[in-house]
Amino acid sequence: MSSRSLPSPWRPSPLPAGFSAIELMAAIAIAAILMAMAMPSFGTLIGRYRLRHAADDLSAAIYLARSEGLRRGGNVTLGRSAAQGCSSTGGDKDWSCGWLVFADADNDGAFDPGEERIQVWTTPQGVTATAILPNQSAHLSVNRWGRFQNLSAFRFEFGLASDQDKAAARVLCISSGGRLRNVDGDRC
Repeated sequence: MSSRSLPSPWRPSPLPAGFSAIELMAAIAIAAILMAMAMPSFGTLIGRYRLRHAADDLSAAIYLARSEGLRRGGNVTLGRSAAQGCSSTGGDKDWSCGWLVFADADNDGAFDPGEERIQVWTTPQGVTATAILPNQSAHLSVNRWGRFQNLSAFRFEFGLASDQDKAAARVLCISSGGRLRNVDGDRC
């Protein structure tokens, strides 16, 4: 026989396999501390994403309203939506429940039964949207040239409903010529 013997079942192996319970608990505790430190910055990231998403949705609605105004020869309106289960308290300036684009057959700026709803958007949860329009209207009417009727430059301001820090604010600026700019902060 050789000098090397097979390991016996009652003799400990030379190298232990796996982790001990203490090592595993220490690794979990370190991971928990690192995750707790990262959570506040992750919440800010989600909030900024929601603001950007809302501003991009409104930009898409403006582009759609203008293109539909060109295609249909006018009588297209972009207005604030009164979604079910959503209550806005800011009057005509508060677009926090969402917005819609519709073919305004009677050109009164209000969505009436029988008028074609082209598309509806809702704002992401926890986002407020405020329209700063020169004529304080609750809607934007588009003429046959794809321009907003009776409006000069205007803007929409987006913020987080639960945010006391205005650093996450976002503004969608629309010039009198129709150019859109999506800006971080609270000014155009």
